[in-house]
Amino acid sequence: GREQNHISPLHVIFFFLIASMGSLLQSKQSSAFETYYIIMKAFVVMLILYAMTLAAEILTQTRFTSFKEISRHVSLLAGAIASILLLVVLVPSLGWFLLLCWFIIFIRTMIESRGQLRQLFLQAQLSALQMLGISHTWMTQEQRLPV
Repeated sequence: GREQNHISPLHVIFFFLIASMGSLLQSKQSSAFETYYIIMKAFVVMLILYAMTLAAEILTQTRFTSFKEISRHVSLLAGAIASILLLVVLVPSLGWFLLLCWFIIFIRTMIESRGQLRQLFLQAQLSALQMLGISHTWMTQEQRLPV
């Protein structure tokens, strides 16, 4: 049967945090875009990335599992960083601390899961080639996935 769309509880938390902090930002005396231009620009980029990858995760629920997996991870990372960037504007000391923690956790996770990430991207590459009807015979033996 068709797998039901399921949104992670983390996404619900990110929606709540972004909406709540966004409304708090509107009540500040100064414009956040004037005072924190680079941070707010980064927030907008992360928010767009978050929305796009979350949509991709939902739309690929039953097919293209490697794309779904990549979308899920990227959307969670983007949602977390978008929330933290708003916190940098609202409560700078806490925001910068959480941003540093996020960065350390992100680097550690990337290092620990580099083999898994490589495999995931190779699967995504093969899925994309299959969707386009392109043969993957040009790939080296090391890049090919076991069948």
